[in-house]
Amino acid sequence: MADELKPAYLIHGDDEAKIDAWRRRLRARAQAEAAEASLEVLRGEELTAEATVAAIGALTLGAGRRYLLADGVQRWKDPHVKQVAAALADIPPDTVIVLLSSGDAPAALVKAVEKAGGEVHAGAAPKAAAYPGWATKRAQELGVGLDREAAQALVAQAARDKKNKIRQHTLVRELEKLAVFVGEGATIDVEAVEAVTTSAIESRIFDLADAIIEGDSSRALRVAEDLRDHDDDIMHILFAMVRQVRNCRRAWTLLAAGTSAQDIQADLGQLPWIAKQTIAQARRADPERVERALDLLAELDWQIRGGGDLDVESALTLTVSAAASDPRAVA
Repeated sequence: MADELKPAYLIHGDDEAKIDAWRRRLRARAQAEAAEASLEVLRGEELTAEATVAAIGALTLGAGRRYLLADGVQRWKDPHVKQVAAALADIPPDTVIVLLSSGDAPAALVKAVEKAGGEVHAGAAPKAAAYPGWATKRAQELGVGLDREAAQALVAQAARDKKNKIRQHTLVRELEKLAVFVGEGATIDVEAVEAVTTSAIESRIFDLADAIIEGDSSRALRVAEDLRDHDDDIMHILFAMVRQVRNCRRAWTLLAAGTSAQDIQADLGQLPWIAKQTIAQARRADPERVERALDLLAELDWQIRGGGDLDVESALTLTVSAAASDPRAVA
């Protein structure tokens, strides 16, 4: 995001890493301007056309810039796009709208953003053969090298979706762990890849816990569905989720007490690269959602062991959806 900000940005396509980078960049900018800026995020069930239009037109009571992130606009139908397009024509001063679409955005929305003086950024995921080079560039951004054989090995074992497309989130997470493992300025070789990378199931379970902790119900449900489709054991999924959410709660408690990251890593007893991810997760966590998620996972355990009337798949879906929701929005 350039220093000379446009009133609106639309980022769309299936390049997950690019979309994630925009999320992080926007949050970092809003945090850096914390005393003079605000950030409102709409996603999941909250991301309706009506809510977006209302948020675009809302006037801020404080001084400074106001950021609005509409995350997941690919779900909007033509009538919804028409509503939002009309609102984009009259964006209030000192307001910046960022629209994220996983997949191609509606053409009318592209035109509306451009007409409003905004920018449109499209990003397509690499073809399968180009992923080793893509991974090498991501490694360089993390301050490490990635040799050719290691890049090929990493891509070969990367988690994939139903269409056999590589899951970029998981691949980037593996690179982050490897970067911590080898240290800044070093080069990741195939031995490091073999020593550090986790199985696809473990990576997907971490993704699921991460989505729940961040309150991203859409992503949480997608990951849960993927786990079910791969016939992964439900108790394995449950125990792994509970373990990770508990570690996040512990890290959050220690952070709130002013404990250093090094001491938190030692307290968690996790491998360094996993502990680093858990601490980062805790910094983003809503403690109320974390506590509620643990309660719901305990109830899911009871359901799975025969205490409820729902089948296992339905119980998992309902639990994940509820756990990732805003606890303050639940009666």
